[in-house]
Amino acid sequence: MTNIPSKGLPDLEKAIGKIDVHDHMCLIYETQEEQFSAVIPFVRIGLERGEKCLYVVDDNTATMVINGMKAADIDVESAVETGRLAIVSKQESYLRQGFFDPDWMINFLKCATDETITGGFSALRITGEMTWVLDGDPGFERLMEYEAKLNYFFPENKALAICQYNRNRFSPAIIKNVIDTHPLIIFKGMVCKNFYYIPPDNFLSNEQPDKEIERLLANIKNREKVEVELQQYQEHLEYRTAQLVEANKELENIAYSIAHDLRSPLRSINGFSQLLLDEYQDKVGEQGKNYLHRVRSASQYMAQLLDDMLKLSRISRGEINLKPINLSEMALDIADHLHNIQPERQVEFIVQVGVKVMGDSQLLRIVMEELFDNAWKFTSKHPTARIEFGTQQQKEILVYFIRDDGAGFEMEYSQKLFGAFQRLHTTTEFPGTGIGLATVQRVIHRHGGKVWAEGVVENLPAGKAGGATFYFTLP
Repeated sequence: MTNIPSKGLPDLEKAIGKIDVHDHMCLIYETQEEQFSAVIPFVRIGLERGEKCLYVVDDNTATMVINGMKAADIDVESAVETGRLAIVSKQESYLRQGFFDPDWMINFLKCATDETITGGFSALRITGEMTWVLDGDPGFERLMEYEAKLNYFFPENKALAICQYNRNRFSPAIIKNVIDTHPLIIFKGMVCKNFYYIPPDNFLSNEQPDKEIERLLANIKNREKVEVELQQYQEHLEYRTAQLVEANKELENIAYSIAHDLRSPLRSINGFSQLLLDEYQDKVGEQGKNYLHRVRSASQYMAQLLDDMLKLSRISRGEINLKPINLSEMALDIADHLHNIQPERQVEFIVQVGVKVMGDSQLLRIVMEELFDNAWKFTSKHPTARIEFGTQQQKEILVYFIRDDGAGFEMEYSQKLFGAFQRLHTTTEFPGTGIGLATVQRVIHRHGGKVWAEGVVENLPAGKAGGATFYFTLP
């Protein structure tokens, strides 16, 4: 049987896509919208998978069902013409012999399934509107016997079905029996495992009341056992979470202390190296000067590394203060700053106007500065460059991006970009500590968003353009 989470899935169509051959389920609906939102994707998915689909109408007319399918982009005429879809009435199915007989109907389904497989289809997919029984046709009282016996049929045949029940038209007693006889239930936009399902041996037994009591008592016992286990698991999870939080705080404190305490000796190294260069340059010689320059360069690089580590630590420790922010104005301000520090560079900034978000202004300023600095750095070897900030709609999500036409990167290393101290270029090619993008990711994650990148490596001798685009979302 299909393994569907007991609490159902928020995306009904995705959940229906997990329904598979041998599954027997009921749809309990109250409106046509609820009904069609389940059964029409059920049919469409079957057609896409090369199954033959059989729809028994009653609560709706064939025309209503066809129009609903067409609205879901199903080519009904082609599907019917090629035999992939059949829309039939109760007289052509349940009451073909003038009355309803469960055993005859199951044999009918068995023959239909065999013909379906012989005809080259992978399975028979059935859905029927069960309101026909309300007309009181002969044999209607055996409906629940039929539903129970179907649980013998489906596991042994390449078929699956949704039995549709309008909750507003059936009595509570019938709806209860419907629940008892279906392993899976579709209700209120969810596909759910049915913990109240009664296997056919029990449901059809003459001793059904006694077995029902045993089943209910077993369910009560098992439910209590599960709740105890869940409580124990939750307590263990809370304990482990508290341990991890404490460990993370301790690591952050250590990192902060190390970074903070190392800055003082680094300033001494850098300062005394400069004094040696200034006051004893005639005594140390050219080789000595070279060594001292390298010492100063290394100490300055380490100081920058420590500053970046402290920034990353502060981002992890501070509270988030959400308020409206104009990212477009922030982007223009950063662009002006970059132009001012290197006015000789020919860089075109394109900034989409009116981009506003809810976020922490200080933290998002860090994100924008890091991404713009990144684009500025990796276009630095170009005589002219282009850096763009804007948004784009991806499905139902608004995505923000910063794009450049610089050095780019190989997509196979895209996840490596956001790791601390991870670099795809040497410091001689492009300066940096490898912490900037890790900081960006930390800020975006703290806002509940996502960040990712796409890149193309440039090949200037071959005339191949490159560049990188960094995307992020903010809920």
